[in-house]
Amino acid sequence: MKKKNVTLNFLYQFAYQILTIILPLITAPFLSRRLGAENTGIYSYTYVVVNYFVIFAALGIDTYGNRTIALAKEKGQDELNYTFSSLYYMHVLVAFTTLILYIVYVIFFSNEYKSIALLQIFFVIGTLFDVNWFFFGIEEFKITVTRNLFVKFLTVLAIFLFVRSTQDLWKYTIIMSIGSFVSQSIVWAFVPKYTKLVKVRVHDIFVHFKPLLIMFVAVIATSLYRMIDKLMLGWTGNMSVLGQYEYADRIMRMATTIITALGTVMLPRMSSLYASGAEQKAQKYIHLSTKFVFFISFALAFGLGAISKEFMIVFLGNDYEMSGQLLLILVASIPIMGWNNLVRTQMLIPKMKDKAYTRAVWVGAIVNVILNGVLIFIVGAKGAAFATVISYAVVGIFQTYPIRKEYPLKKYFYGILGPFISGIAMFFVVRCIGNKMGISLLTVFVEICVGAGCYLLLNALFMYYTDRALVRSIVKKLTLHGKS
Repeated sequence: MKKKNVTLNFLYQFAYQILTIILPLITAPFLSRRLGAENTGIYSYTYVVVNYFVIFAALGIDTYGNRTIALAKEKGQDELNYTFSSLYYMHVLVAFTTLILYIVYVIFFSNEYKSIALLQIFFVIGTLFDVNWFFFGIEEFKITVTRNLFVKFLTVLAIFLFVRSTQDLWKYTIIMSIGSFVSQSIVWAFVPKYTKLVKVRVHDIFVHFKPLLIMFVAVIATSLYRMIDKLMLGWTGNMSVLGQYEYADRIMRMATTIITALGTVMLPRMSSLYASGAEQKAQKYIHLSTKFVFFISFALAFGLGAISKEFMIVFLGNDYEMSGQLLLILVASIPIMGWNNLVRTQMLIPKMKDKAYTRAVWVGAIVNVILNGVLIFIVGAKGAAFATVISYAVVGIFQTYPIRKEYPLKKYFYGILGPFISGIAMFFVVRCIGNKMGISLLTVFVEICVGAGCYLLLNALFMYYTDRALVRSIVKKLTLHGKS
């Protein structure tokens, strides 16, 4: 297959990630006022539960399938068809079993929120049809973007049309779950263009089970330190607090979509490079990626932290002051998440170091569960936020240690200095503006404009005095582009 343009694929995948979070955030000011914090908390709690079933249904196929398809496509169409078929049959077997288990859960265990849990069944059904991993593996990201554009915009339209009051939580749940189902299934219209299902030996179906299980163990651990905080906050029974935490967490994760997009695009490319022995080219990609990740992640972390107080109240309403306080804590995890994603998608998984990755995320998950159990009891939702940041740091340490001798880590981390110093300066400038102007839409607008200008200027100066060769290269490319 023809190699795809990495930059174009990154832009497609960035759009894909943005759509999965940004469009719901467009509806956030509307929903925060129509449904209220308590209903938001109920939805968040029940969604966390159904999402665990979705994770079981997927069984780690997102990452493993992506990598496996990336390797199979290099061996010809017949190999691609066979690999896709064996993977998908394995996936259907696991997903269908999980669907049965979810029905049992809803009937016998869901109790107080049974009706909402039942309406969310389409999230699980949708996993039966999910083949995004195939398109990621062959580096065809445009298809997933166009599909999401269509479905997500319809979802947003439906929310504005049908969700009008606190009595409409069930309508919101139907819209979100059926939207997910349609989003997963509609992509099958494009499958015949690239592959087809063929007859596969039973042994070749189950040969994927062990590596899928290894990846699944890592996914479960990741989900623990991504969602156990909400589950534990839900157990306290204070759905209003959980609703405020949910919005802070959503906005923090929205900020990481650029980094997630880069990782998804680079995983199949790096897998192919390592498989072909192109280590030098792989190292070049990693070096460029670290510069990009640190530049973006520190901008987002310090920027969001600086505007969090004013932004959350302007965006969601006066009842969400706590969301701003929680966001200020959670943003500290953005640079850590950026580094973790880079190590996972460009160093560990492409080099088949699945066990090292799994070990790291499980250590982080255990730390997260323990810290949540202690800190939520002591300081509530803020304790959950602190636990999240610490657990991501633990994962980062345990992911990085196994590859410390294979990569020039000091060279990579040198790129932190400029964005970090620029981010601190931007934070204090923006906070001075916020304290002076007070809480208003105008304040948020001025904070964003001044903060962005300050960050870019300081980084440009730092780059000029520390990496003039890179500056000359960028200027040369821009000059040549302008003449063409």
